[in-house]
Amino acid sequence: PSLSMFHASLAPPDEGAVPIRLVSAERWPDLAATLDEPARRYAEATRFEPKPGRVCLLPGPDGGLASVLFGVAA
Repeated sequence: PSLSMFHASLAPPDEGAVPIRLVSAERWPDLAATLDEPARRYAEATRFEPKPGRVCLLPGPDGGLASVLFGVAA
């Protein structure tokens, strides 16, 4: 993912870091399109809504934590 998808106050991604993606309702369609199918389906199944304070912990293929979606205001 590009650094533009991450808030400037967060550390840049590196090996072993879990990406936290800040997502507003406005940006959600574009971000959802970048997720692989299992992650997108998981977000839908858990009824993630890109609203301030909402969180979705996306699992990776190994069952570990792959990334976090965190809802924010636009």
